[in-house]
Amino acid sequence: AAFDTAILIFVAMCFLVVTTWSENYGDAHAPISQSFLSAWKSIKSDRKIFLLGIVQALFEASMYVFVLEWTPALTGALDQEFIDKTDSKNPPIPHGYVFATYMVAMMMGSNSFKVLCNYAAPESFMRYIVIIAAACLSVPIFLPRAQVTMFTSFLVFEFCIGVFWPAMATMRSKYIPEEARATVMNYFRIPLNFIVVVILLKDFELKVIFMSCVFFLGLSATAMFLLHKESLNSIHSLAPINKVSIEQEEQMLHLSVSTDG
Repeated sequence: AAFDTAILIFVAMCFLVVTTWSENYGDAHAPISQSFLSAWKSIKSDRKIFLLGIVQALFEASMYVFVLEWTPALTGALDQEFIDKTDSKNPPIPHGYVFATYMVAMMMGSNSFKVLCNYAAPESFMRYIVIIAAACLSVPIFLPRAQVTMFTSFLVFEFCIGVFWPAMATMRSKYIPEEARATVMNYFRIPLNFIVVVILLKDFELKVIFMSCVFFLGLSATAMFLLHKESLNSIHSLAPINKVSIEQEEQMLHLSVSTDG
């Protein structure tokens, strides 16, 4: 029944997209090489674009690995002596309900994005969102048998993902030129896919996999802090030297995001 309902929803979504969305074709006559060259020049000329791409690539790599590893992580936290492996109709973990709660948590995160933007710019609060995400994925490393704690941390991680998507979309529209945006992000999908494929093909232990995710999220958080610093420096360069405090810079950054939105 759930899959049948999903088909109807997808059909409705396709109808809305076809009838209400307009396509951005860019320069249809420009050669592909020109698009890649233009995107590469954008990355080289603006450090903020490079840092933003690193943040997205590393965060998404950890997210995609998590999507494939949350099931064995929660299953491994169960007491194996009480699992009836012959009962296929009643699995030890209700995957459908768990996934549904993940989606609710993600939706809550996306809805919280606008609230967070009332108090700070995405460049500011995303620093802490990425750190929280890293802390959540560290639970399977240190508490591999604490199923309830692990599940709770996974819900918080999904909440962080919900905040991540609109925040990244906002920052991409702010820093990356529209005509090169898709190609720029495709460059950063190369390391993203490489990381995911290597981790999955090597068949590492679950603990090692989550350690890798935490490591990548740590690097992502570092890049996010650097991006925030670069954003403040950009605002400071537009203001009179030595006359703008850190608090005023934060307010100006927040105001610029509100204006773009």
